[in-house]
Amino acid sequence: MSSAQTGGRKKSLFAALAFLVVAIVSVVVGRGGISLPSFSSSDSSTPPREHVFVKGAISPESEEFFKYATESDVFTVLGISVDYDVVSPQDMMEIASSPSSDYDFVMPALDGAARAVEAEDKSTTMTDADSGSVVAFSTPLIALVYTDLVDDMQAKGLVADSGGNKSLDLAKLNEMSKDGTRWRDISPDFGSPRVVDVAVPSVRESSAALQYASLIRAVGKDAGGDDAMQRLLVGQGHGETSTQGIFDAFLRLGQGEMPMVLATEAELVAELFQQSISESGTKLEEYTPLTLDPGALLTFTVIPQTEEGETFAAAVHEASLQGAAAVQGYRTEPSSVFENFATEIDYAPLDLPTQQRPTPWRDYEAILQELG
Repeated sequence: MSSAQTGGRKKSLFAALAFLVVAIVSVVVGRGGISLPSFSSSDSSTPPREHVFVKGAISPESEEFFKYATESDVFTVLGISVDYDVVSPQDMMEIASSPSSDYDFVMPALDGAARAVEAEDKSTTMTDADSGSVVAFSTPLIALVYTDLVDDMQAKGLVADSGGNKSLDLAKLNEMSKDGTRWRDISPDFGSPRVVDVAVPSVRESSAALQYASLIRAVGKDAGGDDAMQRLLVGQGHGETSTQGIFDAFLRLGQGEMPMVLATEAELVAELFQQSISESGTKLEEYTPLTLDPGALLTFTVIPQTEEGETFAAAVHEASLQGAAAVQGYRTEPSSVFENFATEIDYAPLDLPTQQRPTPWRDYEAILQELG
């Protein structure tokens, strides 16, 4: 390793740490009347809150944020102690449909699920957002694939180049799956007999996998059939319950075991940062992120269930919490927080998917029933 590389890692570390420290200090000192640059639009000059204890039900794809914010004492600085349970999308809906004293807030990652919770009626999914709900952050779904496969995938029409970002054509993926196309048919040098697919975590446990299933279901129906999910999702044999879990497995396993995996941009950015400050670890240059076509965005919405939950929701846009979200790779509110962090670590953000109508929760329920 060259001294230039080592220096680059140190620079990335110091820049990112300074980024988060300034975000936290701007909250603490700002309350004392001293003005510092803020990474969010919240009013950091508000009086200190009394210490609040809250418990939330969160999706697997937001767990890394809560771990990081807890370990970095970001919640403590804001006068909040946060306990949480990681729950499946179905359990999230059951918790929210019958609010109990066990949870002060729920934080679904699926926009359609959030709308259903806000309406307090699973059969009424398209409503205006509840005034107490707050979008905390978001992240697009991506596929991560070995870079040496990309040119062959592009030659076969599975990958498209959209001016800088490369995208995975899910309709073509469905077509290839239906035809039984194997990786060796796409890339003879690879030679794998596996049928082309994207490795995904459990659809029942992972919000990201369920969102991906809705995309696969849609392209399957557009192609005149609805068996795409059975071919591309059932029987993969992966036991991970989140994209973080299967992303970590992808980095551990060889190309023959898992050529392409479902992930989120947040996981990619967080790993890029960790590897930029580490002397070891997998070189992410070996992999290429692909946006999905059609695409999807996980949107993490805090929906209060109690007064304590409302306090937590009100704190979500504080500079320190948004700074912690950015360090974990999430698209922040406002977007400038993430953009500033991306600049510090020399990351070029992926194109966001075109804004689409949220998938109604009843469609997700139908997917879970179809997959058994």
